[in-house]
Amino acid sequence: MMSIRERYVVDKNGTPVSVLVDIEDYRRLLEALEELESIRAYDLAKASRDEALPFEQAVAEIERDRESRTPSGFCGGRRRNWPSSPLATMSVFATLFAL
Repeated sequence: MMSIRERYVVDKNGTPVSVLVDIEDYRRLLEALEELESIRAYDLAKASRDEALPFEQAVAEIERDRESRTPSGFCGGRRRNWPSSPLATMSVFATLFAL
C-alpha cells in the first residue's frame, strides 16, 4: 500500500476543500493511475471478445485516426476533458479513488 502524506486546505468553516501532496507522492499516484488504466483497458479488451489486431495494424489505425481529428478537439496537445493543472488533476484522482 502506498503511503502518502497529504495536507488539507480548509475553508473558513474548517471544511476541507483541497489536498496538497508532495511531488514524489504525486508522481507515484500518476504512475499508479496509469497502471490501473492499463489494467482496466486490458480487462475491457479481453471481455469484449473482439478480434485481435496485429500490433502494426493497430498502430496504423491509431495514426490514421489521429490525422483525421480536427485541432478543435485538443487544447495545447491535451484533450479538453482532462484537467490542465496539477491541482485539478489531483481533484480527479481524489474522485477516482473515492469510488
